[in-house]
Amino acid sequence: MGYEKSTVETALAGFIHAFFDRYAKEQGKLRWADKTPHYVDCLSELHSLFGNAQFIILFRNGLDVAFSLADAHRHYRAIDEVVAASGGNVPVGAGRFWAEQNRKIEDFRKRAGESCFSLRYEELTEDPEPTLKKMFAFLGEPWEAEVMEYGRFEHHRGVEDPDVRRRRRIEPNSGRYRNWPPSVQDAVRHACEPMLSHLNYQ
Repeated sequence: MGYEKSTVETALAGFIHAFFDRYAKEQGKLRWADKTPHYVDCLSELHSLFGNAQFIILFRNGLDVAFSLADAHRHYRAIDEVVAASGGNVPVGAGRFWAEQNRKIEDFRKRAGESCFSLRYEELTEDPEPTLKKMFAFLGEPWEAEVMEYGRFEHHRGVEDPDVRRRRRIEPNSGRYRNWPPSVQDAVRHACEPMLSHLNYQ
């Protein structure tokens, strides 16, 4: 239709803001955040739409992520293609998927620079308060100790991950991949490289 890209981006950002700003106001909040793993595939577009946005990058050991994605009781469609390309090997496919998604995140983080704050899942769950305090400082928000007791407060759950509802506090949840036989661990570790080493996971 002849519109400049910047015009379309401004209109689209305004459309999105109209919903999220109103929702935040109705919930008594001054600002809003949104999270979904699928955003990995459109980080640059989000950065263009919301030039002053702040991005929280959460890294987690690829073997633990692969273990979760390979859960036989769940089906994650996002990994179907890479699993098929891995000969139907779900753990290996999940490892390759993790590596590719984290490569995209790293590429974006290099471009976005100071708009990003990175933290590790392991540090967040094992020593949450100091880890979260650093994140709050990045966001320019005052620290509130009540954050550590989020389970005491009612909030609109929306479409959040059901696992959130089952947990009343932040707690460690790492190393479950060790339930795999050593041979599977080695295969998945290989599938996660070189990103696993790049992120300093052994």
